[in-house]
Amino acid sequence: MARMKYPNIPLHAFLAVLLTISPAFADIGIISPGEVPAGSAFDVKWKTAEVPKGGSISVTAEDGSKIRASYAYIAPPPKEQKVTLTAPVVPGKYGLVFLEKGKENTAPVTFTVTPVTATLSAPAAAEIGEEVIVTFKGEAYGKDMILLLGPGKEDKRHSYAYPGSSKDGTVKLKAPVEEGEYRIVYSMSGEILAEHPLKVGGTAASLTAPGTATAGSEVTISWEGPDNAGDNIIIRDKEGKRVSATGYVGNSKDRTVKLRAPMQPGDYTLAYLTSGKVLAEAPLKITGVEANLKASETAQAGTIMEVTWEGPDNNGDFVTLHDPEGKRVSGHIYIGNRKSNLVLVEVPEKLGPYTLVYVSGGEILGKKAVEVVPVSATLQAAEEVTAGLQFEVKWTGPGNRQDLIVLNTTGENSDRAAYTYLDPDEATATLGAPDEAGEYVLQYLTRAGTVLASRPLKVIPAPEKPETLIA
Repeated sequence: MARMKYPNIPLHAFLAVLLTISPAFADIGIISPGEVPAGSAFDVKWKTAEVPKGGSISVTAEDGSKIRASYAYIAPPPKEQKVTLTAPVVPGKYGLVFLEKGKENTAPVTFTVTPVTATLSAPAAAEIGEEVIVTFKGEAYGKDMILLLGPGKEDKRHSYAYPGSSKDGTVKLKAPVEEGEYRIVYSMSGEILAEHPLKVGGTAASLTAPGTATAGSEVTISWEGPDNAGDNIIIRDKEGKRVSATGYVGNSKDRTVKLRAPMQPGDYTLAYLTSGKVLAEAPLKITGVEANLKASETAQAGTIMEVTWEGPDNNGDFVTLHDPEGKRVSGHIYIGNRKSNLVLVEVPEKLGPYTLVYVSGGEILGKKAVEVVPVSATLQAAEEVTAGLQFEVKWTGPGNRQDLIVLNTTGENSDRAAYTYLDPDEATATLGAPDEAGEYVLQYLTRAGTVLASRPLKVIPAPEKPETLIA
């Protein structure tokens, strides 16, 4: 195969030809900003009005080499001939270049990043978990941070705040829960501008409480401690698991906290915590407790039954009625703030076995079996009543809340023509007969709609009014 022959031309002539066929990049004439403070936002302007589409301006090293720095795209057509960049945090000389299609087209325009300073003022020592107020002076750029690091030279972050969010030149940090030598630093994008040492020491706390308490009872705990924000007292089991509500010491006015004892008897521990660290402990033994309920063995369906109780009377204790499956079938009758040990329980209308229960802290402390038995009623009224007039009905029955006597039409689609709710203290009820004559049914109904008594009743037409004679 014959080799292709290339023309024998000088190198400078070849390069000249190459340049004529290579795409030309624009020089927009970047104007150096001169000097800018480290980490600050600054504007970059240029001379050329026409800017190639997709171009950008980037901060580089002084010689134009790439560094991890700020850049900005120029959206065509630019509304104004400038973009805003962020200066590097390390002082020195840097470059600005225009990039077109990701490539530099001009030598970098140099500018100088000048140093910035910051100062910190804070206590030399703090107790574990204590709030530390730090006074600062600095540029307070958006990404500037004041951090608590350590211990020693470790860079583990324990607390931080943004000085840019401060309105009075101070921020608040929280001391760690471990003793040691720490440092507070002012950081600008990772560049430390100022440091302040902080020694974190231990703090004393103590708890005073009864050694024993009954299950579900209220335990009053006296405390001494740093009272840091969020400090709290809890009850823990043998495995260290919290088994009570959290009592925040900052909410106590007399340096006491009240917690409800767990329902399960056993050995527990009271603990004072700051930032999750236990500062003091005290043992607490929980003893068992029982409750007794006294009531009749049977109760008529739908009635109100009297129940006498004996029990711990803890806050929130109540008596209720369960069906055979353990489902509650009456309201919670809370026993607190009562002058006597008597409560009234509404009996369901469904017949069968039930259980009265005394509940404290979600645990059943006492039970009493009750059988709901049938209840009867009677109705006495005239065989016939006159349409539109009132008539009386004598009744016997439970007279429970919302029991009523109704007068219904007969037939498949019976309608209620009249009704009245019963007064348990009145053995006679009064109803108004409907205007339409016909056969009706008089019934005694419970609040659940159970018919306890029924009898027919006839409504006869009202007598016609006599006609007026005209002379």
